[in-house]
Formats: sequence, structure tokens, C-alpha cells
Amino acid sequence: MKARLLMMPLVLVLAGCLDEHEDLQNWMQQAKQEAKMRVQKPQPPAPVQSVEYTPPPRISPHAFSIQRMKSAYQAGNAPDVNRPKEVLENYELDALKFVGVIGSGNVLSGLVEADGHVYTVKPGNHMGQHYGRIVRITADQITLSETVEDSFGNWVQREAKLVPAADAEVDKAANNN
Repeated sequence: MKARLLMMPLVLVLAGCLDEHEDLQNWMQQAKQEAKMRVQKPQPPAPVQSVEYTPPPRISPHAFSIQRMKSAYQAGNAPDVNRPKEVLENYELDALKFVGVIGSGNVLSGLVEADGHVYTVKPGNHMGQHYGRIVRITADQITLSETVEDSFGNWVQREAKLVPAADAEVDKAANNN
């Protein structure tokens, strides 16, 4: 008897739940039917317009040749590619640090650090990857003349400077502000 009394409210609660979700079930069935009715046939793809490709003008096979480099060197404005490379030519100027000078008066040699090694340089030595040649060494900088190729294929000279590491950091800080 007590079991029937306890079962009765449980059955009423379950019956109430079935009625509560009936509208949800009806809506789901209706949505399924409408979804099936709205399926459209695929459209044929739009025609693609063809585009004409025009290749760039042909470049002479001798545009970047060793012969052209040698003729420019003979004219006096190209770097000498036949000379043996110096150790400091393997580094960009940004990777080199000017750490000091040795000497007195006008006869100064520079001390340049690369990869933890310090090298002694003097005017006429080469350094950097742009055929840089040391022109002048003073207590506060090393001045180089670099030979670079411009956009027309001509070799031009430009000046580059290597300053002591402490000065370079001060210059960078000033440029960032």
C-alpha cells in the first residue's frame, strides 16, 4: 500500500514531463519537413574569363656573368673578385664590434671583434660582405668604402662606418626615441 502511494506521484510527474516536451517534438518534426522542402538544385558554375599572360622581357644570358664583372673591374668600378678574401669579409658589419685602437699619432690600427675573437685591422684591409675596404681609422670610428651593385647593374661606392660598441648602443637608443 505504501509502495502504491509512493508510486502514484512519480507516475504523475512522468506524465507531466511527457506533455511538456510534446510541443518540442512537434516543432522538430515540422523543422525536418521544411528543411527537406527547401533543398535547391545546384547552380551551374559561372563561366571563367581567360586571362592573357605576358611574360617579362628576356634577359641577356650575359647580364650577370663573370665576363661582365671582369670588364667592370677593368673599367675600375667593380670589386676584385680574384683576390683572396680576408677573415672579416665573412661577417656583416652589424656583426662586427669596434673595440679600440692601437698605435700613436696618425699610425693607428683598429681592434675589431667577431665571434669572440679580436682582430687587428689597418687601412687597406677588407671587411664586411659588401667588398668594404678600410679607408681611415680614428680613435672613434673605422671608415670603409663599400662597393655595391645598384639596380641598373653598375658598381658604385658608398661609405660605411664602424663605431665603438658603446657609441653604437647610444646611437640606437637615440634613434629609437
